[in-house]
Amino acid sequence: MIRYGMNTKELEATISLISRLLGIRVTFFDADGRELEMKSLAKMTAYCEIRRRDKIFNARCVECDRVHLEKAKKSGETRIYHCHDGLIEGIIPLCDIGGVYLGSIVFGQIRDKSVRRRNLPAKFAKAYSLLPSFSYSKAVEIGTLLKYVSEYIIHSEIVKRRSLPWADRVEACMNSNLSRRISVSELARETGFSASFIQHRFKEDYGVSPAKYMVGIKMKSAHRMLSDGASVKETAETLGFHDQFHFSKAFKRHFGVPPSEIRNSSTFPSRWRS
Repeated sequence: MIRYGMNTKELEATISLISRLLGIRVTFFDADGRELEMKSLAKMTAYCEIRRRDKIFNARCVECDRVHLEKAKKSGETRIYHCHDGLIEGIIPLCDIGGVYLGSIVFGQIRDKSVRRRNLPAKFAKAYSLLPSFSYSKAVEIGTLLKYVSEYIIHSEIVKRRSLPWADRVEACMNSNLSRRISVSELARETGFSASFIQHRFKEDYGVSPAKYMVGIKMKSAHRMLSDGASVKETAETLGFHDQFHFSKAFKRHFGVPPSEIRNSSTFPSRWRS
């Protein structure tokens, strides 16, 4: 479980304001995938509320949310997609400067203007017609706006990871050794903590093992380098991979796409749609 602090009042005010201005439902899921309960936030649309009374339909909604939240958490990038029922949804993950995932701003329950639903049962049709309606490209623009909002939330420390002095030392050691593979034993020697302490406490406070977190730091650095124009070969060498093949395999396993797609992507990568 990620240990973090949150100014709930300020977070609620910020998200509520954006929701009112855009006329859509905007909410927040914490690092553990739980939707925060905030009184002033827009409630679920009537259409979704009616549909989710069906247990099977609701289970699909829950699973859809879980899958896309996990993908956003893993990639650290905005996701704009169609849910299992064809509505447009968006997820904007919040990650601090160290790349630790702190939760996500989520918006959606939007009717896609380009989609015409036929044969929708009458008991659902009226509620469906009352859903906010945008084009997919408009949803992408909303995602971009909310990305700026997420940066404000992080920089203003409305949501932040609590300072853990021991962990900061270990993380600093990891960041200074990106060009090679560093073991827990080496981390222990360089930081003055025991290997067993690091292994146990890191998993407890970060939710992942030191080795997996190190991979995440490297992948985040790789993503940044590729986005800034570095070649796949240069990125692989800088981050201490044996060759481009091993780097590309690790990158695709982590992000779900090859490094070449990041390097050649436009402003709004196609993977946001998947």
